[in-house]
Amino acid sequence: MFVACRNPGRPGENLLDGACLRGGVGCNQRVSEDGYVQNAPSPVPPAQGQSPAQGQPPAQGQSPAQGQSPAPRRSERTARDITISLVVLLLPVAVFVALFRLRGGEDIVVVDPSPAIVQAQAAAVFPVAAPTGLTDAWRPVSAVFKREAGGASLRLGYLTPDGGAVQLIESNEAVEGLLIRELGDRTRPTGTVTVAGQVWNSYEVRGDEQALVWTRPDRTLIVIGRAPVGELETLAAAVS
Repeated sequence: MFVACRNPGRPGENLLDGACLRGGVGCNQRVSEDGYVQNAPSPVPPAQGQSPAQGQPPAQGQSPAQGQSPAPRRSERTARDITISLVVLLLPVAVFVALFRLRGGEDIVVVDPSPAIVQAQAAAVFPVAAPTGLTDAWRPVSAVFKREAGGASLRLGYLTPDGGAVQLIESNEAVEGLLIRELGDRTRPTGTVTVAGQVWNSYEVRGDEQALVWTRPDRTLIVIGRAPVGELETLAAAVS
């Protein structure tokens, strides 16, 4: 059963419940069951910048994401945040490395072997042979004299003219233990070479390294490194 109200603007004409006539008093009004006219709630206008569809369920057949930009997934945000964090952490490191290289941080540090040689000579535990006759292209990069458990050793490291790296070892330790420690247990004898009238035994050690060994009753001299045999012989001649 419909409840009707009379439209004062048009006598003799009733308004159905919820009906509205333009210009009539009954617009946006409803008639309750007891005969009173009540104002119908006005629709709430959308907020500024918000479309009417926002905040309402999507229409039938339309997905919630239709017409809207999809929000980035959490995994995508996490990967992006990690990348940004790594860039922020590594950038200062990259700048430091660049400055280090520009200032010559990769230059070879040449040392003076004289103090270690003098210390070995002062210890007087074996006759010390100081290298002589080497050109400036032979750059000393290390020099250490150290007393070991069974004796003492002098170690001098050089960069060769051809870019190799060799070491001169002078020691009065027992030969067998010394050779195992310095050459390893997988050496392969390759014969002998005569340097400045002295016979040195030659070896292949650790794959790409070679060694010359001169054994005397009171000491052993070893020249070992990654360099052509000719450069090893040059260093051996400097102490023969």
